[in-house]
Amino acid sequence: MCAIAAISTLFSCEKAEAPKSGLFEITVGSDETKTNYTAGTAIHWNIGDKISLFHAVSGSSSYVNDGAFTATADDAVTTFTGALSETLTASRYDWYAVYPYLAETTGPDWVKGVIIGNKPGDIQRQSVYGDKAHLTGDYFPLYGNRTDIAKESKPFISMRQIASVAKIIVTNNTENTLRVTRVELSGSDYDGTTLCGIFNVRTTGTLYISSTESGIAAVEIVSPADLAPGQSATVYVGLKPFTVDAGETVTIKVSTNMGNQSKTCDPLTSAFTFVAGNVHTFNFSLTNPV
Repeated sequence: MCAIAAISTLFSCEKAEAPKSGLFEITVGSDETKTNYTAGTAIHWNIGDKISLFHAVSGSSSYVNDGAFTATADDAVTTFTGALSETLTASRYDWYAVYPYLAETTGPDWVKGVIIGNKPGDIQRQSVYGDKAHLTGDYFPLYGNRTDIAKESKPFISMRQIASVAKIIVTNNTENTLRVTRVELSGSDYDGTTLCGIFNVRTTGTLYISSTESGIAAVEIVSPADLAPGQSATVYVGLKPFTVDAGETVTIKVSTNMGNQSKTCDPLTSAFTFVAGNVHTFNFSLTNPV
């Protein structure tokens, strides 16, 4: 039986910037929300990473697209620089940011073409057990906003993850050494094809996600190591936020070099939500892959 074991915060991101002249700038700083891993653990932005920036007169839904803003340093704290689309003439403004930059998106109320986890027809790839480098980059989008800011001030925007993550701990309870090669997650009233892919996302107000093209919520281990009896392998599956209703189940399928095994949780007694920006842990006892 698989079990939901824990929930922990996945990512957080703070923007901090004092007013400056010239091009408009946003500084982003956190060790947990970036697009690239450095030295295996610290995650940094890359020079050239782009975000979309939007603004509106405070309280208005007439969003102005300021286009792409670009990271100027590959560091845990970096500045995104760009040019606003218009001169700020009102006294106060609301600001919205989305990563990655998507040229077809004109406003934060309906961000088009957002990829979560992986593209349709593909799956996610984790290099080794326990590695989280695949949880970064364009397929793990971020959003944030800051409202009612004086036009003379630069916005301090806290960026948040759109994706949720299932952390699946697979324990080898067989009598043989084996290798975990793939993990897939699905459920009773939906299948894995609804949990990853291309989506339209509303980032204003309550986060809302609408599917456009679907993909499977699965991860391949690129270089799986031998897993002796009693040892465990941790696999991370990125997916869209969603709710498993009461009475529904979650199914996890684990593939190994010695066969496959699927397990389904007991029907839930109450609804459980895979929350955006959270890691949800499942324990999977591998006993009889065939």
